[in-house]
Amino acid sequence: MRGLFSLPLKGTIRGLTGGEIMNSLDIVIIFIVAISIIFGVKRGLVKESFTLFALILGMVIASRSYIDGAKILGKLIHNPNVANIASFVAIFLIVAILLTFIGILLKKLIRLVQLGWIDRLGGAAFGFIRSAIIVGVFLVLITKYPILGWDKWAKGAKTAPFFLHLIESLQKLIQ
Repeated sequence: MRGLFSLPLKGTIRGLTGGEIMNSLDIVIIFIVAISIIFGVKRGLVKESFTLFALILGMVIASRSYIDGAKILGKLIHNPNVANIASFVAIFLIVAILLTFIGILLKKLIRLVQLGWIDRLGGAAFGFIRSAIIVGVFLVLITKYPILGWDKWAKGAKTAPFFLHLIESLQKLIQ
């Protein structure tokens, strides 16, 4: 029995006229995008965005203040490396949990005023954007650093140009 990554994804789906429509990588990409959109709809924009915001802000605050926390923890933990790690994790978790709780309250408020459909629609958009970034980064990596012939799949995929262009545009926007 072979694992998922050892499958020879050489198959294609052909159109009514016999022309190639999609290759196997296209199917994987569409599956990833669809799953991400479904999760986005289920969780809603508020929960999705607050989760992402909680992770980012948790990382930023923890990375800027873990040393102060480690000084306090140093009285209990005598190994400075362990104190640094414990401080970082504790600050990260406190911020992430607090923001997640705020997101839950906001989501309940949105349901209360009957705007849940907007939350779900926004969640679908968030899910699409998230999957587009993940797929785009993956495609950039396999085309720039070809391994196992994956670059050929990307070049033959009908959906790949959209995602590669998206990542290229994001890179220009960031720089």
